[in-house]
Amino acid sequence: MTMSQSQFPTVNTHVDEKLTSLNSNQQQPTMTAAMEVKKGGNRNAKNKPLDVYGSRDWSNNLFSCADFKMCLLGCWCPCVAFAKLKRRREYLEENGAADPEHGGPFVSEDCRSYWLLNLCGGGGWAMQIDNRAASRQRYNIRGTHVRDHMSSYCCNSLSMAQESAELALEEESL
Repeated sequence: MTMSQSQFPTVNTHVDEKLTSLNSNQQQPTMTAAMEVKKGGNRNAKNKPLDVYGSRDWSNNLFSCADFKMCLLGCWCPCVAFAKLKRRREYLEENGAADPEHGGPFVSEDCRSYWLLNLCGGGGWAMQIDNRAASRQRYNIRGTHVRDHMSSYCCNSLSMAQESAELALEEESL
């Protein structure tokens, strides 16, 4: 004597009914402010491995002088190098595209501020600290404010060359 399945309801039937009622009441998620799509190109163009916090190392070593032109400009005219680097990063953040002027005019407001700080005691490098921190944040590069401070103070032109190379990798990926 066989019994049909309809006489003995199973647990699966109960679970299926619950899932069906849940699915019919749910809506597709909508985009929120935290889900904004980031503008720009590939922010890890060299596919550096990420740590458990989603951070990575710089694409180039500090002492590699990855962007030689920026390294030289940082040695001979750091105010111009700083202003161009800052302008490129800000333009990329605002527009999601490479700066068509590749850093803007030769002398800008940022350049003059950097120059004045250097003139009044050699403190222009201090402006580079926040610029470097902003680049680290943009590219999820691990580091600390103290490291930004030390690299900007001790190796300012190399620090700017390292940041410039990171920007160039993203600009090339656009």
